[in-house]
Amino acid sequence: MKDAFRAAAPSDIEAIFSLYEKRVRWMDENGVRQWNVTDYLTVYPAAYYREQQAAGRLFALYDGDAPIGAVVLLDEDPLWPDGLPACYIHNLVTDPAVSGAGRRILRAVEALAARRGVRACHDAYQRQSANRSSTSYTP
Repeated sequence: MKDAFRAAAPSDIEAIFSLYEKRVRWMDENGVRQWNVTDYLTVYPAAYYREQQAAGRLFALYDGDAPIGAVVLLDEDPLWPDGLPACYIHNLVTDPAVSGAGRRILRAVEALAARRGVRACHDAYQRQSANRSSTSYTP
């Protein structure tokens, strides 16, 4: 079945949160020190994703009815104080077993931003990371 990217439904929160849990386990198993060493699941518990979904900011990539990736999209972000309209990417996660899902989510976010008339997308993780340069791109 073809992927579908859309606003997440309330009934999908449990499955979406399980993607974050899987990704943290994958990081532990693969020696990646990121979410697994920052109490990510405590900072961003399932209640956070329920709030984002209720506010219309949680989106998911589906394979059939099953979410295989998710992202929180914000219209404003204090990390980018330039005041320009943009799409701010937060909490991007994919099922570790699904190759290329992150790339498909980013393409879908670009398309959504273009439909909304937004000319730039910014990745909050890149902005926060001291080890990487900030990432922004124009869809």
